[in-house]
Amino acid sequence: MVKVTMYNDETDIRRLLEPALEVGVTHFLVSPVVPSKFYCDGQVNFNKEDYQKMAERDKKFLFWYVKELSRGSELKVQSYHKLLSILYHSESIYQFCLAGLRLFCVFPNGDIYPCHRLGGQKEFLLGNVGEVTDPEKNQQSRLLMAEKSMEEKCRQCWVRHFCWGNKCLQQNQIRHQPLSAINDPRFCEYHRNNLGLLAYSLSLIAPPQREQVLKR
Repeated sequence: MVKVTMYNDETDIRRLLEPALEVGVTHFLVSPVVPSKFYCDGQVNFNKEDYQKMAERDKKFLFWYVKELSRGSELKVQSYHKLLSILYHSESIYQFCLAGLRLFCVFPNGDIYPCHRLGGQKEFLLGNVGEVTDPEKNQQSRLLMAEKSMEEKCRQCWVRHFCWGNKCLQQNQIRHQPLSAINDPRFCEYHRNNLGLLAYSLSLIAPPQREQVLKR
């Protein structure tokens, strides 16, 4: 799998995939860059115009991607393919993030952290593989297990069952926000737009092909 990290520009995603496609790579992960204390000095801040550019870029790529799937292509862009599958199989996502639930980072000394972004930060230490830990007594565990139904903005959102939420502890930390805050409300609008396009795109795949393309 090849990961493609997008910034706030109008780069044609297909052009970035073509070199890898030419050598036989078919699986990709495409995602926007996010703030991190380990790169970009934490200075990644998108404005309204940036999100609009990203939405137009994603729209062009998404329609091309669905067209390729309809042709029987083995191309799989995980970020979009997973959401198409969730929509098709009517699955529901209740948590904000899989970190600390199905995703962990374990250090050589056995210390357990919710994910690789938070690894080594003692305030996010969940426990150790050599110890018995009660997650209910761990503040960070409670934050990780919080469901979207507990967030007012999420309860009112029509895509609440089809997204991973917009509440990454590490991104809130970088932005100096409360850990329980929504990272960036503008990203929610960007994600809603993408989910709408994905739902429409799903209708463009002929019914006999959908099961084959989106099989589990």
